Amino acid sequence: MGEITVVHDISHGLRANHQVKTDGLRRRHTLSLPVWQKRHEIYAVWVFSEMAVAANEHDLEIHHDQGRIAFEFREARLATVTSARPPIDMITERRPPVANPVGAGRTANVQPDFGIWARDPGSERCVLVVEVKHYKRTEKRSFSEVMTDYVTAHPDARIVLVNYGPIGDILDRISLSATGRCTTIEHLTALNRTAREEFRESVRKVIGRPVRAALVIGGTTRAKSALAVDVSPSMAPVLSDPRFISALAAIAVTPRASEIFPIDRRVHTAISVDGAVERLRCIQGDINALEGPVTELLGTYEEVIVFTDRDGLNDLSALKSASEEFADGGLFQVTVCRPEST
Repeated sequence: MGEITVVHDISHGLRANHQVKTDGLRRRHTLSLPVWQKRHEIYAVWVFSEMAVAANEHDLEIHHDQGRIAFEFREARLATVTSARPPIDMITERRPPVANPVGAGRTANVQPDFGIWARDPGSERCVLVVEVKHYKRTEKRSFSEVMTDYVTAHPDARIVLVNYGPIGDILDRISLSATGRCTTIEHLTALNRTAREEFRESVRKVIGRPVRAALVIGGTTRAKSALAVDVSPSMAPVLSDPRFISALAAIAVTPRASEIFPIDRRVHTAISVDGAVERLRCIQGDINALEGPVTELLGTYEEVIVFTDRDGLNDLSALKSASEEFADGGLFQVTVCRPEST
């Protein structure tokens, strides 16, 4: 993939160039700084590179202008994890509103260093906020106020505060109902492998496993088909039917499939074939609106094979498909093909 120059424009005309060799995400730094007073900005760029490393099993698209990525004090979409479902954007300096902030200097908005946003159908949803500090000593009051405001502004997101130095116990200063979404990682440095792995894992948890075609045995060619199972509430009896289990076992084999995509009105995180039936039963599915998620999967695969009931079959009627009936009309195997380009 070559090299990308990351340019961080800092106040008072200070500029730092950070070159990232993206094959394997090996990095070398070229820092040209007249003073070291702006180290926080460079540290934040390094933290973003750790977020990118966390997505190294995915298809990661870095957004740049002829090899230049600008980290400026304004909103920017830095990268997109195209193999996540739904797709994930890494965004810097987004300013969502917040009511009655407690932190000094905040009036009506928050502006975290980084956010991971999921592209749900017709909307975006923040699933992870990363706030970066480069403090030699902890600032418990300031840190806890930041997390309190970010929890309020991002009701569905996990909040991760990282610091180059110590943080200490600040979660007891945050609302008990919100602490389950809050994580602190102190001493996050290049030499602290434990902290780096903890941070990367916090990113991996919200990104999920890659959604891409399985590899063909003995080669690297991607399979053409994806396997999806409707997990909407009406499917509950079907998921326990021995005929469904038998049909799934017959088709969920390599090279056709190495993972299964639960779907209802969206594509859930893929699950492995081993133990899939039990995992499918445990998913709390939503209404079945299958046309959207199947169309989304067709962006990666040439065809999608769906196990669903009659309601799901009706949902897919607008798509080019062929169906096979099982279980006395209670289960259908529907094969949906990608529309041909015109």
